[in-house]
Amino acid sequence: MQVFEKAPFLTDERSCTDAIKKGSLSFSLASMLLSLKHRSAIHALYSWCRWCDNTIDDIPKSETRERKKNAIARLRRDTDTALAGTYNDDNFVFRSLQQMTATYRVPRSYFHDLIDGMEMDVDKHRYDSVDELRLYCYRVAGVVGLMFSHIVGLRDQKAFKHAVDLGIAMQLTNIARDINEDFLMGRVYLPTEWLVPAGIDPNHLLASETKIWPIVQLLLSEANRYYRSGDDGFIELPWKAALAAKAARHIYADIGHKILATGPSYIKKRTVVSGPRKCLLLLKTLLQLTAQIPYRISHPYKRCTKQQEWSFK
Repeated sequence: MQVFEKAPFLTDERSCTDAIKKGSLSFSLASMLLSLKHRSAIHALYSWCRWCDNTIDDIPKSETRERKKNAIARLRRDTDTALAGTYNDDNFVFRSLQQMTATYRVPRSYFHDLIDGMEMDVDKHRYDSVDELRLYCYRVAGVVGLMFSHIVGLRDQKAFKHAVDLGIAMQLTNIARDINEDFLMGRVYLPTEWLVPAGIDPNHLLASETKIWPIVQLLLSEANRYYRSGDDGFIELPWKAALAAKAARHIYADIGHKILATGPSYIKKRTVVSGPRKCLLLLKTLLQLTAQIPYRISHPYKRCTKQQEWSFK
């Protein structure tokens, strides 16, 4: 029996489940499609990712950069201690991370990459180029696709690229949805190389919905390009993991579709996908992946035994 399945910390598992339900109903719904052992591990991973995000976002904007740097340093220490198997403090997030990584050998560099992404939110409030934005999206989301893939397993490690691209697509969708909220926190993720030619001052980003709308459309076009790459990787996942990942993909992509359907005024109100709509997207996911059944029968899933560490280029 795997370590994470026989873990005595049932309260920690429940806390992780509560964290994903509170933090993201979309991811919580999609995770229900996973096998029980993978679901527990993914909930632990989500709880740690959410903790990292909140470490920065919950610090008041008025606080000094030094305090934010200290928070990042503490996050690195606690994470490294958990990855080393020596975490003893009273925090279910790091206890669960410790147990999860004792079972699933997720490369440590991925955790460091995500924390580096959190640190970018402290150090960088503007992104000059698309390449800089892509690096940020890899660190805070693409690397999560890699972690997910190491937990559930892949037929072929070539699919790591598709996992990364799916995470980048979701983060680009997040950025499009949260432009207003991020700006109020002092962050502008839209590349300056897009804004300046359009006559948009990053310091007055929301001054004109009409001007910013073509940039949003361009951003979502980029997201769709990455979604298409992500789609090529689902066949390499075990069946239940493919269902969960594809469901999350459809729900997130639907946010972008709603934004485009609403038009420039979308920025005044947070775009969400309703419960009934999510159910329809889950049905769509099931129907799409049912088409893979003949291939999966003729090519039974076998986890790739050599899952090498993937590096961002």
